[in-house]
Amino acid sequence: PQPMNGKNSSKDSATDWTRLRQMSDAEIDLSDIPEVDADLFERASLKYAGCAVSPEELVVLRAAPDLADWLRSASEGERGEALDALRQVMERHKAA
Repeated sequence: PQPMNGKNSSKDSATDWTRLRQMSDAEIDLSDIPEVDADLFERASLKYAGCAVSPEELVVLRAAPDLADWLRSASEGERGEALDALRQVMERHKAA
């Protein structure tokens, strides 16, 4: 067996990767996997890094370590205040 990715596990994988790579899509047994249908997507929720994502757009930005740490630990209200402050900066720059 081949070792799994060191980032994920120190255990060896029992998967026969050579055989799996040689299989066609038709040969893969999907009988234990639920059907993907519209109902599944209606019940699904979007998550990023294990956290539910709200209808707003997800934005990734660079921040100083202390600011990033604070944002990660901030309450929903505090994050709302931070977004309000960003909106004020945006409005000032749009007016300029």
